[in-house]
Amino acid sequence: MTGYLRRFNNNKPLIFVFTIMMSLFLLGNSPLRIEGCKIPRRGVSSLERRQTSLSSDQEPQQKQIAEGQQISEEQQINQSSSETTNTEGKNNIIEKLLYLNLFFVLTLLIFAIVDFLWHRNLAKAISSLGGGQVSKSDINTLKSSITDLFKELELKIEKLQNDKRLNNDKSLNNDMVSPVKIQTTEIEKPPLEQFVELYNRSVKDHSIRSEFNNKYRPIRMGVTNFEARRIDLKVEACFENWESGDYLIVELELNGEPKYASVPRFDLPIQDVNYSIGAIGMVFKCPGYNPKLQYIDVLVVSPAFFKQEKSSNQWKLETQGELKLGQGKQK
Repeated sequence: MTGYLRRFNNNKPLIFVFTIMMSLFLLGNSPLRIEGCKIPRRGVSSLERRQTSLSSDQEPQQKQIAEGQQISEEQQINQSSSETTNTEGKNNIIEKLLYLNLFFVLTLLIFAIVDFLWHRNLAKAISSLGGGQVSKSDINTLKSSITDLFKELELKIEKLQNDKRLNNDKSLNNDMVSPVKIQTTEIEKPPLEQFVELYNRSVKDHSIRSEFNNKYRPIRMGVTNFEARRIDLKVEACFENWESGDYLIVELELNGEPKYASVPRFDLPIQDVNYSIGAIGMVFKCPGYNPKLQYIDVLVVSPAFFKQEKSSNQWKLETQGELKLGQGKQK
């Protein structure tokens, strides 16, 4: 803004000269432009009529007299016309000069008024801008504030759209509630763990013992030298296939090899006789065993493992198992 004011003050003479030239141009194209005012020759038409009348009616002598008179009249007319022309020309020049002076004064007055109004409005604008000192940092600050305002408006619009979308989703969920079935894939347990779990369930629930028997097809096994051990417990127990035996033998594939796991038969009460003579205490660990008590519904913590001898009917203990006796009862 100050740059425009400075250029205006520097070019003020040029603007003044330009204004005067435009005034002269407009005056030159006005009806008051200075030209020679030619007065029409008055009386020429009457003289011509007289000549025509003399030529037709009078004699040649009269024509000569008329011609002399005509010459004298023309001289008088020319003299009077020249005087009239000079007078009117002087009057026109004076009138035009007056008009030119008046137009020039009006032009100067208009120029002064425009200059005054220009400076006053410009001063107000500069004062409103803080003296006209608008730096680049002020412009950048204004630009950043406008950008921040637009960003804030965009965030508000986006938030309103998200709220509207959430409300629509909630209304749809309230109107249509469909049960979702979550399919869970049960991780397959190791074969030994499956065997122990199914056996313990069968101990408590007789209805699933058929499932256990159909899945594992156990073999009954027992101590065949029961009488000899009754006499002397130092006699080594002989384990063989026996339909009335107190043990079940099941073949399991563990780590790619066949293993023979053993558990007590169902409904076997653990008491002093089979614990000692029947070798239950030797095949299984029995924490908390009391020979004066009888234990029913015994659970398996870990099965015992036997190794099959050369004879398919005989077994040899390889790994001792463990039982959970629970609460014992008096015999």
